[in-house]
Amino acid sequence: MTKKSLFAFAIIASTLLIFTCACKHDPVVATIPGCDTINVTFSETVNPIIQQNCLTCHSNANPSAGISLEGYDNVAAVANSGVLMGVIHHNEGYTPMPPDSDKLSDCKITQTQKWIDDGTPNN
Repeated sequence: MTKKSLFAFAIIASTLLIFTCACKHDPVVATIPGCDTINVTFSETVNPIIQQNCLTCHSNANPSAGISLEGYDNVAAVANSGVLMGVIHHNEGYTPMPPDSDKLSDCKITQTQKWIDDGTPNN
């Protein structure tokens, strides 16, 4: 192997090593000043958001559109279906929630998404 070939090989190998080490996937968590997006749990974060913003219409007594958001199992089912994020983001094709109101704060939406990204744990 010539010095020129050896040098080219070393450059290619180094480049591949750099790209391989640099290409790891870490979930992106938005940083919102004053908003805890690290310690997100169902019981302390998501459930209070649901209780304050959704249960007026989506309780077991007479849930609007037949969707109850009372309790972990109901919330997790709607979250895992993609509907929860669709409605709180006010995405096209979804009924914006809360109705006749502004979207939830960026903090509450990000916290809910973090809980979903974490696998909707019952914690």
